[in-house]
Amino acid sequence: MKTRRTLTLLAFVLAFALPFVALASGDAHGEHHVDWLKSVILPFINLTMFLVILVVVLKKPLKNFFQNRAKDLKDALEAAERAEADAKAKLAEYGKKIKELESEREELFAKFRKEAEAESARIVARAKERAEKIKDDMERSLANELSLATNELREETIRNLVVQVSEIFENKVTDKDRNALADQAINQLGSGAGEM
Repeated sequence: MKTRRTLTLLAFVLAFALPFVALASGDAHGEHHVDWLKSVILPFINLTMFLVILVVVLKKPLKNFFQNRAKDLKDALEAAERAEADAKAKLAEYGKKIKELESEREELFAKFRKEAEAESARIVARAKERAEKIKDDMERSLANELSLATNELREETIRNLVVQVSEIFENKVTDKDRNALADQAINQLGSGAGEM
């Protein structure tokens, strides 16, 4: 503020003194006499009045303009600072959310891994149970087949034996021998059936 007043005073002094300097230099070269009133005083008064009118007329609008401009710049600066603070807060919030999401993702991966391992263990256990059941069923089936084959083989052997014995009885054996052999066969069949 003090500097502005000094500059204004200096401008007035220069505006007032400049014509005198010009006149003084003209006198030194032998030029003729100047009419002070027309050449110096009236232009100076015109200039002074113009500057005073300019200051009076433009002072308030210029003051208002610069005050409004300063206020607008201050408001814009404050708005920018608020926006920057909001942006920093949002950035921090988003950073926190990203970290939470990463943590949650890791937890989900761990949970899915555990569930997959548990499911895998259940599948393996069921497969073992099924394999064991199939094995037991096969063993029972083989035992039944073996038993059936053994029974069929005995029956076939007995039939063949009966046929051979019948042939022998008819050809070489007497009635007495037949009765003794029949008793012996019955006894053997009875003891063989008890073993099964």
